[in-house]
Amino acid sequence: MASLSPKTTVLGRRLAAHLLRRTTYNLTKTRIDQFALLTPTQAISILLTKNPPTLSEPLEAATGLPWLNNDREPETDDFKLKGYLRAWWIDEALKDTGIEHKLIFFFHSNLVANVQETDSYRYWDHMSLFRYYVLSDYKKLCSKMATDIVMLYYLNNAENYKDNPNENFARENFELFTVGKGPQIGPGNYTFYTEQDIQEAARLLTGFGWAERSEEKDPETSISRGGANMYNHDSGEKIFTSAFQSRHIPGSDSSEGMWVELQSFYDMIFDQDETAKNITRKLYRYLVGKNITPEIENDIIGPLATTLKSNDYQVIPWLSQLLLSQHFYDEDDSDSKDEIIGSIVKSPLELVLQAMSFLKIAVPDVQVDAVKHYDQFYCDGIMHNMLEPGGLDIFAPVNVAGYAAYYQAPGYSRSWFNGGTIYARYKLGTMLLNGETLYGGDLGSKVDIVTFVQNNIPGTDVAANVVHFFIDYLFPEAISDDRFDYFLNTVFLNKLSAINWRIEWQKFINSGVDTEVIIPLTNLVTAVLSSPEYQLG
Repeated sequence: MASLSPKTTVLGRRLAAHLLRRTTYNLTKTRIDQFALLTPTQAISILLTKNPPTLSEPLEAATGLPWLNNDREPETDDFKLKGYLRAWWIDEALKDTGIEHKLIFFFHSNLVANVQETDSYRYWDHMSLFRYYVLSDYKKLCSKMATDIVMLYYLNNAENYKDNPNENFARENFELFTVGKGPQIGPGNYTFYTEQDIQEAARLLTGFGWAERSEEKDPETSISRGGANMYNHDSGEKIFTSAFQSRHIPGSDSSEGMWVELQSFYDMIFDQDETAKNITRKLYRYLVGKNITPEIENDIIGPLATTLKSNDYQVIPWLSQLLLSQHFYDEDDSDSKDEIIGSIVKSPLELVLQAMSFLKIAVPDVQVDAVKHYDQFYCDGIMHNMLEPGGLDIFAPVNVAGYAAYYQAPGYSRSWFNGGTIYARYKLGTMLLNGETLYGGDLGSKVDIVTFVQNNIPGTDVAANVVHFFIDYLFPEAISDDRFDYFLNTVFLNKLSAINWRIEWQKFINSGVDTEVIIPLTNLVTAVLSSPEYQLG
């Protein structure tokens, strides 16, 4: 039976790696070994620790100076500045030892907006909301997003006036962001909301729109937001259907009253059990797996949703209950290898950043060479040559539904792996180890594989030790003897004797010349990173 009963024994290497793959982008041998000695309670305590950013905000590459929170006029066009903002976030995600960035991307994939449809200043504010609430209050995050400038314009609520209502945000807010769309049980009735509810919500949301960044700030977060314009607001009472217990929300005749209406609206939505269940199902598919059977719905989703709602949508109790559970580690039935470990296809972000962190690639120092760091390595190399060809234009999904891997049944995460993305995924090892982009350009850095092996693998002169190291740490499950033989004898040794490797490694130790050892090591790691096993997390 699927169970949320907590796992209390130490993780061991296999489950430590599973936990880290699912919750962070920072995957290293040291961290796996550290977590292997911990119980889930100890491990989750570390993951839920919020770490300050290593760089408080992105820099303009041309000047090496920040531009977002001062009066300095940048020298660079805003399209490139948005690239630097995204690069900054990716770099922070690479370094983050907690769950924060993995969870921010989850919330972004649910509360979708597109970075390319705004300017860098407003997208910084948008991302700041995620960072502020990521480990605290999902309900507040949703309600604050309603008046975030990026969201107001992305879903047209800035064009929602009492004399000409626009229902776009109201509709998507119900369908995608909160309660979710259920079976259609009548004309305009989607079980959990109706067309009438959309119309009433649109009326309530009239009048929220543009405000200068410096003039309108949220009183709790101090983050810039949109303004409340009473002239454009429908001041009448809003009456919702039985889907919301026929709730009446009184109208207001002041801008202050508009904020009260908005809060009452979100209180109504988050009073619904289905809101908690909908977001819990999304979290489950993001962190655990795509298959929500009736058993999982009853024994996992329902209780988790109850935890979320009873804690007023505080994230940590809900998240902890899932990550501490026997179910998360597939230890709630007789077969611990058939459902969860290795069941999700890695996103391009997971695929790339976990390889970068594990192999310790030296990212160009932003303080030394900001152009190389931002323009060459992150914007061109990582985003344009790895993530985008892999199917992820980060923070710029093609539509409001987000990324297909997180909503499109029945494949879900398998959407990342298709004929259009396979080349970039399989070229990952070549790009990182050779320091080249997808079609042969200069990445700006590369993995020093010989030094990495020398510093991390004991008994390196034994060929089987080298192969075991990469397979044991980077694959979610053990592989067959035949598969191991392929990596050892066909890929690494190239059909030569293991004694040849021992001789060549000893020559390298004696001379420092790595010519004969770098080739088999590069072949092995490239094969591991392009293997079907590494695609799974």
